[in-house]
Amino acid sequence: MPTMNQAWNKRGRWTLITTAGQALVLVLAAAFGAACAKHSKSPAGGQGMSDNAGATRTQRSDVEVTTARGFLAREIERDGERRRYVVYVPREYDPSGRWPMIVFLHGRGESGTDGSLMLAQGLPLAIMRSPQRWPAVVVIPQKPTQAGLWADEAPWVMAMVEREKAAWSIDEDRVLLTGLSQGGAGTWAIGAMYADRWAALAPICGFGDPAFIGTRVAKLPIWAVHGDADAVIPVAQTLRLVDAARRAGGGPVVSVLPGVGHDSWTWVYGQAEFAAWLLAQRRVPGLPVR
Repeated sequence: MPTMNQAWNKRGRWTLITTAGQALVLVLAAAFGAACAKHSKSPAGGQGMSDNAGATRTQRSDVEVTTARGFLAREIERDGERRRYVVYVPREYDPSGRWPMIVFLHGRGESGTDGSLMLAQGLPLAIMRSPQRWPAVVVIPQKPTQAGLWADEAPWVMAMVEREKAAWSIDEDRVLLTGLSQGGAGTWAIGAMYADRWAALAPICGFGDPAFIGTRVAKLPIWAVHGDADAVIPVAQTLRLVDAARRAGGGPVVSVLPGVGHDSWTWVYGQAEFAAWLLAQRRVPGLPVR
């Protein structure tokens, strides 16, 4: 889109801002992780979650709900295993309305079990900079290993989604999935695995199997983004997935950013146009799972 190409004419300045911002968030993430470790607790019944110490809590369904806002530490248990994740709740959150939910999948470098490093890149950083653009509850899982794929974490991701849907007032028709790099691949894959759950997909510099993904995501609104100078994941990976969805009858939008390498996400998540598009999407009624 023209606005994207014009923005990238100032890439030198943008790169400096990104580097400084990432350094700041890494410091914040380390402090956040320490706070999580200090204040986390597991309610009875194996329903592992955590929240800010001292917050007022009420009961909704079987989920402990906190009145705290911002980036809240969470923990969940399945089959004797635990995963840490974060949920972002806007300061303006009001349970009398229905709020969109965004699920953000991080890239390879933010993998781990600390429960905080995934705040250092992509959508969480964009929210910190411009929270007014993101009036949504955001679920931020963490993939435990760099070698693992998000597709293998799909049951965990969906369990986190269901838990947070029960905890907050969420619009079931506006649950959105996005991610970068390995998380972009996860967006394509988990989007295809649970196509009936999502209002839209926004995979950034991702990859995947067109034969599996194409027909399953064809009816979903999709905005895919990739830099044409990406030496980590070639832009061809996104183009072949977009082509597969189009051949299956879909109409995904793709933005190829000229001269941009692997980090196409910092600019994308920083665009008001992108945030507005994502939050405007609604689930296609009656979409079957294939």
